[in-house]
Amino acid sequence: MSDAEFMGYEAKNVSKSSDGDLTTHQVSKANQNKILDSKGVTEEVRKLVKKADAEIIEEALKFTGERVLKSGKPERLVIGAGADSLAVRTNVRSTNRNIKTGEEVIKYGQTTVSKKIAIPGAIKSTSLADMQAKIEKKWSK
Repeated sequence: MSDAEFMGYEAKNVSKSSDGDLTTHQVSKANQNKILDSKGVTEEVRKLVKKADAEIIEEALKFTGERVLKSGKPERLVIGAGADSLAVRTNVRSTNRNIKTGEEVIKYGQTTVSKKIAIPGAIKSTSLADMQAKIEKKWSK
Protein backbone atom coordinates (compact mmCIF):
# COMPACT_ATOMS: atom_id res chain seq x y z
CA MET A 1 0.00 0.00 0.00
CA SER A 2 1.41 3.36 -0.95
CA ASP A 3 1.74 6.27 1.44
CA ALA A 4 0.79 8.70 -1.32
CA GLU A 5 0.44 8.94 -5.07
CA PHE A 6 2.30 11.18 -7.48
CA MET A 7 0.96 11.34 -11.04
CA GLY A 8 -0.78 8.01 -10.45
CA TYR A 9 2.29 6.22 -9.07
CA GLU A 10 3.31 5.23 -5.56
CA ALA A 11 5.31 7.84 -3.64
CA LYS A 12 6.73 6.01 -0.63
CA ASN A 13 7.46 7.83 2.61
CA VAL A 14 11.16 6.99 2.88
CA SER A 15 12.42 9.26 5.66
CA LYS A 16 11.85 12.09 8.05
CA SER A 17 14.55 14.60 8.92
CA SER A 18 16.15 14.38 12.35
CA ASP A 19 14.14 17.40 13.54
CA GLY A 20 10.94 15.87 12.12
CA ASP A 21 10.19 18.85 9.90
CA LEU A 22 10.90 17.37 6.46
CA THR A 23 9.30 14.19 5.14
CA THR A 24 10.80 12.64 2.01
CA HIS A 25 8.69 10.66 -0.46
CA GLN A 26 10.23 8.68 -3.30
CA VAL A 27 8.87 7.47 -6.64
CA SER A 28 10.73 4.38 -7.88
CA LYS A 29 13.07 4.54 -10.88
CA ALA A 30 10.73 2.22 -12.81
CA ASN A 31 7.78 4.54 -12.17
CA GLN A 32 9.91 7.61 -12.98
CA ASN A 33 10.58 6.03 -16.38
CA LYS A 34 6.85 5.36 -16.87
CA ILE A 35 6.09 9.01 -16.10
CA LEU A 36 8.75 10.16 -18.58
CA ASP A 37 7.44 7.72 -21.20
CA SER A 38 3.94 9.17 -20.74
CA LYS A 39 5.39 12.63 -21.45
CA GLY A 40 7.10 11.46 -24.65
CA VAL A 41 10.62 11.15 -23.21
CA THR A 42 11.62 7.77 -24.57
CA GLU A 43 14.25 5.42 -23.16
CA GLU A 44 16.47 6.31 -26.14
CA VAL A 45 16.27 10.03 -25.33
CA ARG A 46 16.95 9.35 -21.63
CA LYS A 47 20.05 7.33 -22.55
CA LEU A 48 21.32 10.15 -24.80
CA VAL A 49 20.86 12.73 -22.03
CA LYS A 50 22.48 10.45 -19.44
CA LYS A 51 25.45 9.86 -21.77
CA ALA A 52 25.86 13.59 -22.44
CA ASP A 53 25.63 14.38 -18.71
CA ALA A 54 28.26 11.73 -17.95
CA GLU A 55 30.66 13.16 -20.55
CA ILE A 56 30.18 16.71 -19.27
CA ILE A 57 30.64 15.63 -15.64
CA GLU A 58 33.78 13.66 -16.50
CA GLU A 59 35.32 16.73 -18.13
CA ALA A 60 34.23 18.90 -15.19
CA LEU A 61 35.89 16.44 -12.78
CA LYS A 62 39.13 16.76 -14.73
CA PHE A 63 38.79 20.56 -14.73
CA THR A 64 38.22 20.87 -10.97
CA GLY A 65 40.66 18.09 -10.08
CA GLU A 66 43.52 19.68 -12.03
CA ARG A 67 42.90 22.99 -10.28
CA VAL A 68 42.78 21.37 -6.82
CA LEU A 69 46.13 19.75 -7.56
CA LYS A 70 47.60 23.17 -8.42
CA SER A 71 45.95 25.32 -5.73
CA GLY A 72 45.47 22.96 -2.80
CA LYS A 73 42.03 24.53 -2.29
CA PRO A 74 38.50 23.38 -3.13
CA GLU A 75 37.35 24.16 -6.66
CA ARG A 76 33.87 24.44 -8.13
CA LEU A 77 32.73 24.65 -11.74
CA VAL A 78 29.21 25.84 -12.54
CA ILE A 79 27.93 25.16 -16.04
CA GLY A 80 24.90 27.30 -16.83
CA ALA A 81 23.40 29.92 -14.55
CA GLY A 82 21.36 30.01 -11.38
CA ALA A 83 18.40 27.68 -11.29
CA ASP A 84 19.35 26.07 -14.62
CA SER A 85 22.84 24.80 -13.94
CA LEU A 86 25.15 21.90 -13.19
CA ALA A 87 27.79 22.32 -10.47
CA VAL A 88 30.80 20.13 -9.80
CA ARG A 89 32.86 20.69 -6.64
CA THR A 90 36.08 18.90 -5.73
CA ASN A 91 37.51 19.19 -2.22
CA VAL A 92 41.10 18.66 -1.20
CA ARG A 93 40.20 16.81 1.98
CA SER A 94 36.89 15.88 3.60
CA THR A 95 36.37 14.47 7.07
CA ASN A 96 33.40 12.33 8.05
CA ARG A 97 32.63 9.76 10.74
CA ASN A 98 32.06 6.06 10.17
CA ILE A 99 28.44 5.52 11.27
CA LYS A 100 29.13 2.10 12.80
CA THR A 101 32.46 2.73 14.54
CA GLY A 102 32.49 6.49 15.06
CA GLU A 103 36.01 6.59 13.64
CA GLU A 104 37.09 9.62 11.64
CA VAL A 105 37.30 8.91 7.91
CA ILE A 106 39.40 11.20 5.74
CA LYS A 107 38.82 11.30 2.00
CA TYR A 108 40.90 13.18 -0.53
CA GLY A 109 39.53 14.59 -3.76
CA GLN A 110 35.89 13.99 -2.77
CA THR A 111 33.61 15.40 -5.45
CA THR A 112 29.95 16.34 -5.45
CA VAL A 113 27.72 17.03 -8.44
CA SER A 114 24.43 18.91 -8.27
CA LYS A 115 22.00 19.80 -11.00
CA LYS A 116 19.43 22.58 -10.70
CA ILE A 117 16.40 22.80 -12.93
CA ALA A 118 14.56 26.08 -13.31
CA ILE A 119 10.83 26.14 -12.69
CA PRO A 120 9.26 27.20 -16.00
CA GLY A 121 7.88 30.75 -15.92
CA ALA A 122 4.32 29.68 -16.69
CA ILE A 123 4.32 27.34 -13.68
CA LYS A 124 5.84 30.03 -11.44
CA SER A 125 3.06 32.46 -12.26
CA THR A 126 0.16 30.00 -12.00
CA SER A 127 0.51 26.66 -10.22
CA LEU A 128 3.34 27.70 -7.90
CA ALA A 129 1.76 31.06 -7.05
CA ASP A 130 -1.58 29.34 -6.30
CA MET A 131 0.07 26.76 -4.02
CA GLN A 132 2.08 29.44 -2.20
CA ALA A 133 -1.09 31.44 -1.57
CA LYS A 134 -2.92 28.36 -0.21
CA ILE A 135 -0.03 27.50 2.12
CA GLU A 136 0.22 31.08 3.33
CA LYS A 137 -3.52 31.25 3.98
CA LYS A 138 -3.50 28.03 5.99
CA TRP A 139 -0.26 28.45 7.94
CA SER A 140 0.36 32.18 8.39
CA LYS A 141 -0.78 33.74 11.61
